[in-house]
Amino acid sequence: MMLLLDVGICGLSALQRAQSAIPQHINFSPNAPLTSDATVGYVVGAFFTEPPVDITYTLTDDQNSNLEVVGNEIRVGGDLGVGTYTLTVIASNETGWSQTITQTLSVEEPIPSWVPRDHLGAPVPFVLDAENNRGWYNETVYSSETDFLTTPGVSGIRTSGVRTFGPYDIPGAANEFPGVADLSATTALTAVGSGSSIASVGGELELTSGGSGARWRFNLPLLRKAYRWRLKGRRGTNTSGQLAPASALNLGMTGGIYIGANFNSVMGEQSVIVPSASSGQRYAGVYQANSTTGTSYFDDVVLTEVKPFAQFNQAEGTIVIEGIADSSGTDQVLFELSNTLTGQSGDRDYIRFTRSASTGQISGSVFAFQTNVWAEGANMATVANGAPIRIAIAWKDAVFTACVNGSAPFVKTGATQIESYAIMRFAGNLAGNAWSGFRKGCYIPQQQPNWWLQHASTHFDASDIWAEGDSYTAGANGVSLSGAVRSDSGRTVINTAVGGSTLVQVRDRLLSSPSIKGKPLIIWDGSANSYTSVAYTCGLIDDIIEWHGDAAKIIFVPSVSVGPSSNGIKTSYTSDMETIRDYIAASGVHSFDPTPLMNALAAGSAQDLKDISAGVVCQSLLQDTVHLTNAAMAAVADEVVALIVANGL
Repeated sequence: MMLLLDVGICGLSALQRAQSAIPQHINFSPNAPLTSDATVGYVVGAFFTEPPVDITYTLTDDQNSNLEVVGNEIRVGGDLGVGTYTLTVIASNETGWSQTITQTLSVEEPIPSWVPRDHLGAPVPFVLDAENNRGWYNETVYSSETDFLTTPGVSGIRTSGVRTFGPYDIPGAANEFPGVADLSATTALTAVGSGSSIASVGGELELTSGGSGARWRFNLPLLRKAYRWRLKGRRGTNTSGQLAPASALNLGMTGGIYIGANFNSVMGEQSVIVPSASSGQRYAGVYQANSTTGTSYFDDVVLTEVKPFAQFNQAEGTIVIEGIADSSGTDQVLFELSNTLTGQSGDRDYIRFTRSASTGQISGSVFAFQTNVWAEGANMATVANGAPIRIAIAWKDAVFTACVNGSAPFVKTGATQIESYAIMRFAGNLAGNAWSGFRKGCYIPQQQPNWWLQHASTHFDASDIWAEGDSYTAGANGVSLSGAVRSDSGRTVINTAVGGSTLVQVRDRLLSSPSIKGKPLIIWDGSANSYTSVAYTCGLIDDIIEWHGDAAKIIFVPSVSVGPSSNGIKTSYTSDMETIRDYIAASGVHSFDPTPLMNALAAGSAQDLKDISAGVVCQSLLQDTVHLTNAAMAAVADEVVALIVANGL
């Protein structure tokens, strides 16, 4: 569908140049990308003119892009090739005036239907569809899992069914070891252990061991990053010291240490993955496992950033996995984010979801600074063999959310801040624990909202119904239109409404949510918060209907006035609400007047009669001064469900 602003043209760029090159009565606004699978006759955009100007538009050069001008519209006239084209259009009128308009337009590859969309409608950037042996990364389709895993930026491997991504070395990453330009100027280096010391000798770091507990350390940057800590060593007088690169949480470099392999008999190069943090100091250095004494020397010191893959975002993210529960193994690891590699120990930061093959119990663990910050995940669900497993998680700072098979979100707030990872694994972990039922895994570098997670863990479906509005739709004290429709219809109702919203906010949320466009949609701005005028409100309604593009799939419930009325006389505000009600009814959407439906439930008290006379919802049908009782909400929901059924929504 074309987004009609001033002029909507899919793929247009260079907006300012176009606007400055043409008269004021022609305006361009960019729209959604144009893809090569657009059908013949598809309206790419339109030129808008202000009466009484009568302008003819002639496309003189489309660089063989197969576009054509019909009237004031630009349409697809044939097969489109992927690329960027320059269109030349001559605008002219009967007076002899003409203006040449030059505008660039991009035609992009179509997004495959199997690539999920995020909550804004953009394609998920990282998809491994193992079931169908394909992948999607960096806006590119990979025709096999092998091609996907080996593409630059992903660099994954598959071993015994476990898909491992990372550690991925960031190309050109800066060396963040302190004082690297001159080891003699290195700061924050400290020797640990009685009789141990550190010094710079001839451009090398000299570590002198005093015996048991010898090691040296430096402060890792206070950043949410994972690093590869690499250095070369050679022996001095400490000819049998068991030394290795390491990191730890404490000043003594003990407990939860990450250790790579010991330097060999002639030393040489070794490296280890060390996660840093922004909310607490961490350390890296060299650890000695035995108690020998003497000196060792180190140079070529490098501390560079690593990630699971190029697009990974340490600050926040979302993962969705799908598969079938089976009896493979015993403790199946469904997926994890971690820093564990062969030869390293003491994983202090990880997110891991597991399933017991014997009981079917699914559990989640989130560790930060070696502390379990999400104990609620101990038993999230039980899934029998042969049943589907769909899990969606999201995190940002100290907030973690998870949904299993469409469950209500498990939410943890105020946890120790989730920090940094070098590795992501699907269908197993370093120890194996493979899950042979794995089918699909996706990653998004932003935290997705709870409603998206819940429905991503069930599969978005064409039969989903979306609901927008204020607290009448979202819910107050357990009473909501979205919940009542969900119960009455048995359908999936995705609530994006927010209590206290104005109709402006409702419109803006919808316009920023392409996933909802053209889908079955219920709107109830029940309280008309921050109401201004009939004309302004009707303009907002027009915006929503035009944006959605299919009025026949919208159920628009008018706002209501509520009692008590002091005199039974209709106020100007209530009259305005009725005018808006009638406007909605004539706009092509499905609608009805909710006030008499609800008032039919009133008992007929003196106050009820005043409220009915004044055209407001009876005070006796309110649970407070604003919100509806269960009975009143049920009456509205019944009518909404009847419209859904009658119109095949």
